[in-house]
Amino acid sequence: MVSKLKSDFDKILKNFLNENYSVVESMTNAILKEDENNIFCLKILGLTYTKTSKKHAALKVNEKVINLQPSDHEAYNNYALSLKDLNLIDDSIKAFRKSIELNPTYPDAYYNLSNVLEQKGSIDESIDLNRKAISLGSKNPYVFIRLSRKLYQIHLFDEAINILELYNKIDSKNTSIYSELVLCHEAKNERKKAIEAAKIGLSLNSKDPSLLHNYAIVLMQLGELDKAEELLTNSILLRPMGTSSHLALSGLKKYTHEDDHLNQMLNLLKSRDLPDNNLCQLAFAVAKAFEDMNDFEKSYHYYKYGNDLRKEAYNYTFDEDKNKYKLLTKNISIIASKKLRSYKILHKRPIFIVGMPRSGTTLVDQILTSHSKIINGGELRFIDEFGKDISQGIINCTSESLSQFRNKYLDKLYEISSVSESMTVDLPQFITDKAPLNFMHIPLISAALPEAKIILIKRNAAATIWGNYKKCFKSTNRSFGFTYSLKDLVKFYKSYTKYINELRNLSSIKFYTLDYERLVLNSENEIMKLFSYLELEYEEACLTPEKNPSPITTASVTQVREKIYTKSSSKWKAYKPFLNGLLDQFDV
Repeated sequence: MVSKLKSDFDKILKNFLNENYSVVESMTNAILKEDENNIFCLKILGLTYTKTSKKHAALKVNEKVINLQPSDHEAYNNYALSLKDLNLIDDSIKAFRKSIELNPTYPDAYYNLSNVLEQKGSIDESIDLNRKAISLGSKNPYVFIRLSRKLYQIHLFDEAINILELYNKIDSKNTSIYSELVLCHEAKNERKKAIEAAKIGLSLNSKDPSLLHNYAIVLMQLGELDKAEELLTNSILLRPMGTSSHLALSGLKKYTHEDDHLNQMLNLLKSRDLPDNNLCQLAFAVAKAFEDMNDFEKSYHYYKYGNDLRKEAYNYTFDEDKNKYKLLTKNISIIASKKLRSYKILHKRPIFIVGMPRSGTTLVDQILTSHSKIINGGELRFIDEFGKDISQGIINCTSESLSQFRNKYLDKLYEISSVSESMTVDLPQFITDKAPLNFMHIPLISAALPEAKIILIKRNAAATIWGNYKKCFKSTNRSFGFTYSLKDLVKFYKSYTKYINELRNLSSIKFYTLDYERLVLNSENEIMKLFSYLELEYEEACLTPEKNPSPITTASVTQVREKIYTKSSSKWKAYKPFLNGLLDQFDV
């Protein structure tokens, strides 16, 4: 009997590793009918349910395991994964921490906890935990890849590359590593190294869909759109269910009714045999295709479908941002009164480009970084990461806390800059930081970085709201929860407007407001006024931002490769019949 059971366990494990999940489920349930508390079967059944997105079933099974074995660190890790899948994030964090408490040398729990904390926006702790998993001897390539991606997001490209090369010593034939190296080297403007990494990876496996996808994304950032389209098409041929490639490709194509790619995506959607996030990506891609064909009713249907999926997954309510605005508003005058009076003069000053997402921040960034004295810092998270507790009054605003924030931010800013510390007048004098939601921290920026320049982009309200609704933002960023519902977007925009007006009433807070519509209608005049504010001489290159070779990593990657155009702010009107009057109040 014992030998028979062992043989069954071996078969179950083999089928699990081979992803034959229906066989695993059948075999484990058969054993559990005879022995309902069989730990091996319960554990592997819980993992199987997780793999097959049977979220509630996975939670029930994993909860039973921890009740049977309350000191089992693996059981708590699996239980935490089930909680995460059901978006019970805080409970998930507690369970991962319990797993670590039970076994402080278990790398999987550190890695999984790091991913959940990343989702919550705790990027620093997330990175530290990811590093810990590697230091404990994890050989899982995804642990290395995920850490490199986190480091990439905060522009620590050198460390990201070092992490990838560290895994390369474990396994030099893993093409996923080269795929990530492509992106990291490109981010550092090391184009030869990026291309070299792509070629090495493709020489090992020319049919790696992820490598083809990432190489294509780099080419998109560089403006090589035709080649990028070819690579994405090949990636999809190899991985038809690679929804991120479908979404990226949709941004490069102009669809017609005869386009086979649209039919392929529609068939995938109909199957529903994909996680919600993947269905969401497909829905946005299909919506864009119907928009190209001027079928705005169908386009709206799929934009709504994608947003509804994302909103349900996040369980977002506007109360989250409503409370945030209350705290921010309450602390405006407090922060303004604590403005630093003594500080070391910077040789490189930040330019903050802020406003509602989809208001034109990327275009303005490309205009500015076409200037010889301004370099592209990208869309950074450092202000929110280091400063949100001060902005919201969770940490008292004092000269000491402002100085600490200032030093942390500048250390990170200089870390991502390729400019030498020995700055001369002939080298760039400014670094852009174009994270739009930094508008929430204008008082903090003004207080802690008084020499910084702040540019607020103002765009037609209806166009801005609709632009957010039709954009598939990365699912890892909860800060964009308000974009998944038009009603939430309207509420958010009204709160945003009220907040900005509060700032304008304080003489101690200074920022420059740039009107997007005026910019596209009278570009040269508005750009010259902008550089007057920056106290820099205007350069003609700034009038043709589409020629700027700087990589573009934001949602506007294709739009800003075109010449400045004037019609984008009226495009939303094609959808008016389907919006139930929600945006009519902004149609002025």
